[in-house]
Amino acid sequence: MFMLETFSDLIQIDPKDFLKPSRLSLEDNINRKYANRIVQKVGLCIGMYDILQNSEGLIGHGTGTVNVNVKFRMVVFRPYKGEIIEGKIVECDKKGIRIALEFFQDIFVPGPEMLFEKSSYNEAEGAWMWVTDDGAEMFFDPGEFVRFRVESEIWHDKTPESGLFDAAAAAKQEEDEQKSPYTIIASMSMGALGLEKNDLSAGTILEPPESSNELAEERKKDHPRRRKCRRGGFESAWSAMNDFVFVTV
Repeated sequence: MFMLETFSDLIQIDPKDFLKPSRLSLEDNINRKYANRIVQKVGLCIGMYDILQNSEGLIGHGTGTVNVNVKFRMVVFRPYKGEIIEGKIVECDKKGIRIALEFFQDIFVPGPEMLFEKSSYNEAEGAWMWVTDDGAEMFFDPGEFVRFRVESEIWHDKTPESGLFDAAAAAKQEEDEQKSPYTIIASMSMGALGLEKNDLSAGTILEPPESSNELAEERKKDHPRRRKCRRGGFESAWSAMNDFVFVTV
């Protein structure tokens, strides 16, 4: 779910930050520019992990701003296909179920194709309903915690295509602005998925796979393999990295 990505960029330090230690000034300005931002085909940047290298600072003419070329790594949220995560239902409609994490809101489960068999939208309740084999009705109500499986991702680049004004292009751009730059398409149609009270006996709790990069390796030193799935209870994406468990079925 979390990975390290390397960036190279020109970072500008304002004179007001000169009293800070150089590394702290760089870190603050990197986070100001990248943290909580979606980078196309990369993911949601959470925060700076470390600085790999940087050039000497050059003072800009007439501004006093120091320009530094920096190569650094960011902690990025981008779950892999097949990963199982726990989130909270925030909205239900005829199209499906929208789920949110503490720090990411754009997770969508299309209905009914990505839900359990015998699932349907209940107009009166305003929620999706699943009828079990024994006839019990299970509602996916807003506010419920559920487990979902990542199936795919949708990227939407909001960069303007042209600098020339055109009424049709302006209308299209306004429509595009309402779309999320990064959406996760998920499913809840397998065992161990769905409402939190479902049994997890069919699943295996694992740490991120070896391919998740160095961040996973660093975490393994401090976090032994977990045996139970828990709700997380994180206050930010940083604490979420320590609280989440990873399930494969």
